Parts: sequence; C-alpha cells; structure tokens
Amino acid sequence: MGAPAKKPRTTSRSPRCSLRKGTAAQGQKHRRVHSTKTTGRSSRLTGSRRRRAGVDGASYVGVQESILRLLFVVVGLGIAAFCVLVVLFVVYIKLSAGTVASAEVARRSRPGGVLRAVRSGRPAHEDIAAGDATIPENARFVCVYHEDNRRPGYSPDRFPYAHCDVVAYCCISVNTAPEDTLALQSMARLASTHKPIAIIVKVGVGQTDTDLTALFGAWRASQFVARLLDLRRRTAFCCVYLHWHRPSPIYRQRVTRLAADLRAALRDYGVRLGFVVDTAAVEALNVRTLLATLGHGSLLVAPAPYPPSSSAATYPSYHNYEALRWHSRLAELAGNESARVCHTVSLAGVAITAANATLVPYDRICTARFLRTPKTRDGWSSVGRLWGSGTLVSFLSPGLARSFVAAVHEESGSNCLGFWDPEHDDFAARCGGPEYPLIGAVVGRLEDQRRRD
Repeated sequence: MGAPAKKPRTTSRSPRCSLRKGTAAQGQKHRRVHSTKTTGRSSRLTGSRRRRAGVDGASYVGVQESILRLLFVVVGLGIAAFCVLVVLFVVYIKLSAGTVASAEVARRSRPGGVLRAVRSGRPAHEDIAAGDATIPENARFVCVYHEDNRRPGYSPDRFPYAHCDVVAYCCISVNTAPEDTLALQSMARLASTHKPIAIIVKVGVGQTDTDLTALFGAWRASQFVARLLDLRRRTAFCCVYLHWHRPSPIYRQRVTRLAADLRAALRDYGVRLGFVVDTAAVEALNVRTLLATLGHGSLLVAPAPYPPSSSAATYPSYHNYEALRWHSRLAELAGNESARVCHTVSLAGVAITAANATLVPYDRICTARFLRTPKTRDGWSSVGRLWGSGTLVSFLSPGLARSFVAAVHEESGSNCLGFWDPEHDDFAARCGGPEYPLIGAVVGRLEDQRRRD
C-alpha cells in the first residue's frame, strides 16, 4: 500500500488566527489614529508654547530695557548731583578762604578783629577797626585801690581821684574791725563829694574767714547788713561789691536769692549791692539774673589773670586778644544786660623769663633799656627785651592804652570801664611826664574832648 497523499495547503486560517489578525489590525489602526491625534495635539501645544514664549521673551526684553533706562536715569541724576556738590564745595572753599583771609587781615590791622562784636552782632571779620574803636563821651571809669599793694610811696594820697568817676576800695572782710578801716576813711575824706566811694568786701578768703555760704541764714545776713551800715556811718560809701574767693557752682541759685535779700535790706539805706566777677567766680554766678536783679553797674569785672610762665610763648602779652576775649565772654553771659557790667583793665606790664612771669609797673619799664625798640604785638602790647638780662617785657604804652580800653568797650558793649590796678601806672611821674600817663592817655583825652564840645 502506498504513502498517503498530502493534502493541499489552503490559505484559510483558523478563526482564532483571524481574530488575532483582526485585533492586531484594529490596534495598529487605533495606534495610527492616536498617533495622528497626538501629533496634532503636540503640534498645537508646540505652537502655543512658541507663541507664549515669544510673548514672554518680548516682555522680558521690555523689562530689561525699562530697567536699563531707569539705571541710566539714576546714574545721570547721581552724576548731576555729584557735579552740583563739587561746584558748591568749590564755591564754599573759595568763600571760606576769602573769609579767613579777611579775618586775618582784620586781626592784624584791627584791635579785636578776631572776636565777635557781641552787641552789634557783626561777623568776626567785620569787627572792630582801629579807627572805629572809640570811647564814648558818656563813659564812666571805676578806679580800684588795693590796700595790700606793696609799692613804696603809693598811698591814698597818690590815688588818681581826678580821673575816676567811682573809687572802689579793696578790700575789707566781713569781720573787719573799725580800726582796720583807716585807709578807707582816708580815701573817703580825699574824694570829693562828687566821687562816690564803693567798697569791695572779700568773703571766703581764708579758712577762718566767713564764706558767702554762711550768709544764707537770715540771722547771719542781718548781722552782715548791720556791720556794713555801721561802717557806712564812717565812710558814706554808695555801693558794696562782694568778692567770693571760694566760689562753688552748686550754690548759684541760693546766691541769687541771697543777693535779692541783701539788696532789699540795703536799698532803704541808699546802698547798692554788686559782685566782683573774676575767672574763678564766673561759673558760680548767674550773671544775667544778677544784673537784672541788682541793676546797672552791679557786676565789676576783674581782668583775666596772666597765664603761667609755661604759656609765655603762647601768651606773650597781658593785653592781647586772649585778654580781650575774657570781656567778650562776660558780654555773652550777660546777654541783653551787658550794658550794666563794669569792665576793668590791668595797667601792669609783664616780665617773662624761663622760670616765671612777674608783673612790672610802668614807671620801671619807661626807664629801662631795651636791646631794640619794642614792637607792637597782638594789637596793643609793646614787646621788647631788656638790655643785659634779655628778659622779655610786654607792656602798654600810653599810645596803645586808649586803643585797648576802646577795644574793651567795643567788645563788652558797656560804657562802664575802669582800671583794676592804678598802682602799676607811673603815679610819681618818674617817666618825666605827668602822673598816671596811662590813665591820663585814656581819660585825659576824653576830658579834653568833653571840654572842646
């Protein structure tokens, strides 16, 4: 029997294969459709993103341009402001240089040129000119006699009464006995009835002396007034100046109240009250209030003390701008009451050595021999070196004394002036001219002017 015959292969497939094929075809078609949709969506998204990116990019570029423009504006304004500041600074420097130069010229050619004229309110560089500094015709002069002076031949008989409107006697103590006031009584007799006498009462000089603070009690104050009135019956003084030698700023208000109480107690007897103001007491006294309370002439300003010898190189003069500044400071403290203050000046010269600085009277200076002719320094002082010793001497000459007193008047704004130490003038005419040449140069010329008018 032979091999079985092969069946011919047909192209028909089983239902399962057909189903698989159909499913695969449908899946492929679905994928094509989905891919087509996805591609379309992606294309749309990409376009949207591109458009959005374009808008965002344009906005970003616009913001950058705005920021740059703002920066340009800010930088431009900064540069302009800087340029303006530079111009203003240059102008300020030029004006300051001109002001300083004017002030320096004024300082060299004008008395008081470095100080502010307190009363007139003028700037410092327009201050007192040498030709403008004059003493008014209604000026009054206070001359102080110091009982403890050690100059041979100087006594109440030698005092320059004719040149003084008020004679001030210095000093008595709160506890001064009547027998210790003989010099005061002698001066009261020598002064004419038209020359009022003032006394300076020193308080707190030594540890045993009654201090001003001891007068705060009513009983002590009444005892003090009683002693003054008992002394007045022998001397007929018109004014009492208290010179506080141990001042303390903590008592400023109490001293002001004490001054008001003493003034009220003395006023009924025709006695005025005042204070001596020196560099030690100025901080402990309410200057403006005291002037308003006590009235005209109630503060007698003592000259600023001469600095120690260590400062001689810096302060070679007793009548320089530093001395003038002391009077200007009092005027500032007094304010609108400054016209009521009496300002005194010193007539003493100063001999300066490496060891010390001592006061020298004018009658010893005018007869001394100098290496060279003394030259004017710091406005008013004549400065020269003595022959032999080489000692540097600073002093007022008669020609400069009037100019210095006029400068004090201009700076203080007061017509009440004076001389703190007439004993340092030539009271015995040893210089070959009249007595008291320094005081006479100030007051004598004013008296001549009054007679001419």
